[in-house]
Amino acid sequence: MTSSKGYPFFDVDLTQFTDFENAMKNLSLPMFDNDSFVEAQRKNLEAVTTANKVAFEGAQALARRQTEITRELFDEFGKAMTELANGSSPEQKLTKQADLVKEVFETSLANLRELTEISAKSQAEAAEVLNKRFTDSLDEYKKAIEKAAKGK
Repeated sequence: MTSSKGYPFFDVDLTQFTDFENAMKNLSLPMFDNDSFVEAQRKNLEAVTTANKVAFEGAQALARRQTEITRELFDEFGKAMTELANGSSPEQKLTKQADLVKEVFETSLANLRELTEISAKSQAEAAEVLNKRFTDSLDEYKKAIEKAAKGK
């Protein structure tokens, strides 16, 4: 038997399952509040969307700061080369080079710390959104179960 939708192995209209909300409303389980389940799933999707937005904004901030650091690095490199070219004796040039290496190292560590903090902050904010939704959903499910138990 062939279905009207063209599925050769079974006669089922699979298009009815593409609309999650209507499928859940049509599904009737005893003591199960379909509306609150659909609402909980909507909130879950909203939380994931918010967490993704927070993570994306954090990635953008990180990229912006990396770009700024790169610009600053090239500016400092140009200044350093000018300073080294203007040194008088080889000893003075070596002393300047050692000072510049130390300065570059300290600046690099500070930049790395800053980038790590930006990344960690973004990840923590995104995780907090998901954590809050998870906790809220557990409370919602608990209330739904209690409500269903009372309705027996």
